[in-house]
Amino acid sequence: MGLIDEHLRTDVTAGDGAPGSGKPGPADDMQNSNLKVNAIGDVLSVGYLAEGAIVPNTPEGRAALAGSTELSTAFAPASGSTAYATASQGAKADQAVPNTTAGRSDLAASSEVTSRIETVAYPRASLVPVAAFSRTVDFIIKGAVPDYTGRMTVAGTGTDNRAAIQAALDAAAQPDGGGRYGSYWYSYQKRRSVKVKLPPGHYLIGPPPTDTASLNVPEHVDFDTSEAVLYYQYPLTATAKWAGAQVYKSGSIQVGTWIPAADSVAPDTKRLYDAIRLVATDNCQGVVTGSRGHSEIAGFQGAGIRLIGAWITTISDINFTSDWGIIFSSMTSGNIYGLTIPDDMPSRLGRGVTDVTINNCYFQTRRGGIVGPIVPDGGGGTTTMGGNNLDYTNGALQLYMNGGGFENFNALPIRVTGYEIVLTNVLWEEVSSGTAMAGWFDAVRQLTIRNMRWNHTGKLVPGPSGDAVSAPPLFLRLDSVEAFKVDGGYVHNTYQDNLPFAKSNAGLFPDSYEVSSIRADAKDFAKDVLYAGTGQVSMSGRWNKGHLVLGGYHIWPDASGVLRVKSSAPTSDTDGTVIGTQS
Repeated sequence: MGLIDEHLRTDVTAGDGAPGSGKPGPADDMQNSNLKVNAIGDVLSVGYLAEGAIVPNTPEGRAALAGSTELSTAFAPASGSTAYATASQGAKADQAVPNTTAGRSDLAASSEVTSRIETVAYPRASLVPVAAFSRTVDFIIKGAVPDYTGRMTVAGTGTDNRAAIQAALDAAAQPDGGGRYGSYWYSYQKRRSVKVKLPPGHYLIGPPPTDTASLNVPEHVDFDTSEAVLYYQYPLTATAKWAGAQVYKSGSIQVGTWIPAADSVAPDTKRLYDAIRLVATDNCQGVVTGSRGHSEIAGFQGAGIRLIGAWITTISDINFTSDWGIIFSSMTSGNIYGLTIPDDMPSRLGRGVTDVTINNCYFQTRRGGIVGPIVPDGGGGTTTMGGNNLDYTNGALQLYMNGGGFENFNALPIRVTGYEIVLTNVLWEEVSSGTAMAGWFDAVRQLTIRNMRWNHTGKLVPGPSGDAVSAPPLFLRLDSVEAFKVDGGYVHNTYQDNLPFAKSNAGLFPDSYEVSSIRADAKDFAKDVLYAGTGQVSMSGRWNKGHLVLGGYHIWPDASGVLRVKSSAPTSDTDGTVIGTQS
């Protein structure tokens, strides 16, 4: 007999399970299971206990009934109301009360229930609480209908859920008459956002009625779609303001699967129709999901995620298969996105993107993986991302990519400028462009790559101009990179001979560099200043940066190539003593 069957037992006689009977019954089974009803669960409302089953009027019994339809209705007040009856049903203490409509309604005001359920004013058709403890008020969206019949490449029909979902997001953002239970209170007092969860299913999101994103996630609201599939319809008229969802300030999103509806076509050819935009976010949890491989942003005519003036963002566990994966953009006045710069935004003029962490994300994108920060001035670089529109003035990017990688596309995997770029355990597999195989880094103060992996077998892969095999002139392009460090990597290249590891367009090298512990199992990189060969170490070796220090002795080659040593830090290129006879 399974767990559910036990709770729906019919092999008990009347009175079994009643207090004092000493006999087990459905109520006892429920209370002894490892799936006890919590304070706000919906188990009772979906038939976990058979109608008419006897549940004791004890604190445990009343707590078990707290999620029934009758109790949920009782604790869904009209908008603006926060007052509830809190009278305890002490007169019936420890008496058996039937699990019927009348019995559940009779227990709705018990102190055990009211003390564990906190509610806010919200539209009954939009939200019901899904967690109710002293520090948590979350909601599950009601009124949205997961009836879309289409799938990723197949058109379908279904209810337009845009308005219902937006109403739920707006309601969760309200401070609730003074801010005790609403999102502001939780954000500033409890340091968390109110979560609004979309139940599992396939949802159609229609175009917005105005020139804006289809969904707008307010500050202090966490929009959880991690178990849902959202099919977006593009706007009906051309615009640069649209996105599937736009997040502002401290809002955040958890992604399940987001794709355009198969029969929806963007109203023009500009590649600005992004899935998600994070606008002026600050310390935002960004876009996070629970499991790698489950979540995907696919097929959008633009970026999977575009960060516009966003600070301190985490993006995790998403597969990107749109035009681009992630684009960083400064938030300048007169920007192409038509965004008004908020008066209360720090560094409001020309605010760039800073402190981005990307965890376990994979990019199989048609036109590029990670790009920016770019100048959002409406030029060709913004709409076509030709690679020459980086915003050096506001390029204060600090990017940390951990795990994941770039796979199977004929375009530049990463093209960025910034203060510090750190790539750890990242894969490059059958990706490249005519400029570089793995990435192009321009005006970067510190670039660090740890434990990289590269596979290159000459596979035919898709790109902006169709399928192709790329044979770029080098692996990494480094323009104006001050410090460069590579620590560990595995290379499987069976296609291209003598590929340079890293160079700049002007033939210049970083001021300080160290490349070590790379292992090639087939065709190795060409031997060059930045790459000495499999298992060897290359260092810049300048007297004032990047040279070897052994037991306090500094060793470096001077400008003429003569090796020198000194027992303390050198003060010039020709300081110290020439080491032996050199040839």
